Amino acid sequence: MVGSGKSSLLGCILGEMRKISGEVTVRGSMAYVPQTAWIQNGTIEENILFGRAMHRARYMEAIRVCSLEKDLEMMEFGDQTEIGERGINLSGGQKQRIQLARAVYQDCDVYLLDDVFSAVDAHTGSDIFRECVRGALKDKTIVLVTHQVDFLHNADTIYVMKDGMIAQSGKYDELLRAGRDFAALASTMAGDYWLAYQTSGDVFEPHIFINVYSIIAGVSVVIVTARALLVATIGLDTANMFFRQVLKTILHAPMSFFDTTPSGRILTRASSDQTNVDLLLPFFVWMSVSMYITVIGVVIMTCQVAWPSVVLVIPLLMLNLWFRSYYIATSRELTRLESITKAPVIHHFSETVQGVMVIRCFGKQESFYHENLSRLNASLKMDFHNNGANEWLGLRLELIGSLVLCVTSLLMVTLPSNIVLPEYVGLSLSYGLSLNSVLFWAIWLSCNIENKMVSVERIKQFTTIPSEAEWRIKDTAPSANWPHKGDIDIIDLKFRYRHNTPLVLKGITLSIHGGEKIGVVGRTGSGKSTLIQALFRIVEPSEGKIIIDGIDICTLGLHDLRSRFGIIPQEPVLFEGTIRSNIDPLQLYSDDEIWQALERCQLKDAVASKPEKLDASVVDNGENWSVGQRQLLCLGRVMLKHSRILFMDEATASVDSQTDAVIQRIIREEFSACTIISIAHRIPTVMDCDRVLVIDAGLAKEFDSPANLIERPSLFGALVQEYANRSSDI
Repeated sequence: MVGSGKSSLLGCILGEMRKISGEVTVRGSMAYVPQTAWIQNGTIEENILFGRAMHRARYMEAIRVCSLEKDLEMMEFGDQTEIGERGINLSGGQKQRIQLARAVYQDCDVYLLDDVFSAVDAHTGSDIFRECVRGALKDKTIVLVTHQVDFLHNADTIYVMKDGMIAQSGKYDELLRAGRDFAALASTMAGDYWLAYQTSGDVFEPHIFINVYSIIAGVSVVIVTARALLVATIGLDTANMFFRQVLKTILHAPMSFFDTTPSGRILTRASSDQTNVDLLLPFFVWMSVSMYITVIGVVIMTCQVAWPSVVLVIPLLMLNLWFRSYYIATSRELTRLESITKAPVIHHFSETVQGVMVIRCFGKQESFYHENLSRLNASLKMDFHNNGANEWLGLRLELIGSLVLCVTSLLMVTLPSNIVLPEYVGLSLSYGLSLNSVLFWAIWLSCNIENKMVSVERIKQFTTIPSEAEWRIKDTAPSANWPHKGDIDIIDLKFRYRHNTPLVLKGITLSIHGGEKIGVVGRTGSGKSTLIQALFRIVEPSEGKIIIDGIDICTLGLHDLRSRFGIIPQEPVLFEGTIRSNIDPLQLYSDDEIWQALERCQLKDAVASKPEKLDASVVDNGENWSVGQRQLLCLGRVMLKHSRILFMDEATASVDSQTDAVIQRIIREEFSACTIISIAHRIPTVMDCDRVLVIDAGLAKEFDSPANLIERPSLFGALVQEYANRSSDI
């Protein structure tokens, strides 16, 4: 069952759980394939080798037994295809099989497989079980966590988990005869076997001095306070403007931007670059202006009381400005390089944290540690050279200033008293001393402003990213109740992810009537999830039309289109917060409605058992809930929305068969009048659909009722037959 502790058991074997009591002993090396696929940003070959040397025969065998040959043939660059961050340009099944191939290639003694068959279709699942589990890994110890009992009769021992404990154990036939939990699980699958961020003066008057000094001090306080408020206000407004611009641009960026831009590059703009705009730039600007005003004041005062010093002050200023221009050209580029080399550090660290269990399991901590040090070293080199350039500038400015002050002091004491009055010599030297440091800080701060402006430049780069289509188009806004029927007509639809990539959908034409339940099946990577992306206009169609209730969806604003649909994605999306903020993010529903939705999606007991109830914590990506529970929470979110058209992309792949059956019943009851398009690998999930769409290599090969497709020779019939017979044939 979902949340019973299956994945946690594998975490215990890997040493990733805190041990309270007991002991775990593992003899030999371990390989781990997690339930949520972890893929690195690199080529397919680099992901499979995972730091190991290339052994061509073993490499090709790993690809073969994981059924990746056809997928690589369909890709333009084969196994040299660059995988986007987190495998964004691969289907769920392809990611799962690549990480399985990675495990097979490592040739370990113990294999921990966490629900590896949930993201693949029946035919591919059977091939992998036969060629990989019972073929290439036949002499290995395998611990397989699964919701599907199809392959369990091939297991030497079966452990049934319930509420974090092993409820039963034994062989397949023994557990069936013993009844209870395993029999209940198996009975629901019975039909599957055939389906599937100042002073000088002669007279001194203390009271006048104190009064005037107090007035000057008071005026200074007012001016400094006004300056600080002005700088804070303008700085805050400017920082807000930049942040809103970059946030809006990223939120409306097309999917191709995320396919080709590592998250580290985006995060450095939103963190270190935005920090420079928020804090450092406003501070440096007002400090620089203050220093330059002080420099001008000191120069005027010095020239007024000791005019011969102007002979040396002017060359001093000119030399300082020359050194500034010489330094800034280098420093600016070093600052740019420092910002650029910081992104790979953040990206690699993030990737490492996400795949820490896999990395530890394969014993790759040392290589990832050295890779992190290498990237950190590349970034710190730029910081070191930038600090070196700062010291170079500081030494020269201070040295020139000290020499000029020395010459000025000698000049002041050697000149006749009728040229420079004795009472002004001390004043002149006092200001001369401060001029040295003030001029240095004025130059240094202005240089820093120019360097930090690199952050503004980098943020501005992200505000010019091409945007998706208009968010709202008033002229073509649909009525409040659209879509009212749910009719969908797809006419010669062709779709590619980017302009320079091959077509993924190659001309699909079909008509779906309102209220119909459509099942979509096909081999992994055939274009099933791409069809849903086309309907949501995640990427604009290359050719063709999609008409829903008489309206061409390409004429609508994206918000008007997407807000009317409901979707349960292949990989559940949860945000850091609470159960309430995740199931009702816009705060539109009452607690009673939320509890009803949780009850219908089988999560009421799990949430009610938490002391905080609806305010129970959900960490980033929902990692403190099982994958199945995350998927159920996404289902509850859709139930609250009451959309007329619902899309399900492998919505029940990560739940057990019993829960799957309950979910299917709930969907039939709650969405009986809705148009449902469901992508599934479990054949029984689509058997009660009105019609089934079979997609193969981007083409709609078959579209008819399940009964009609089974009666004649068809691709769907072959899938059903494969699903029905795989337990007995394997």
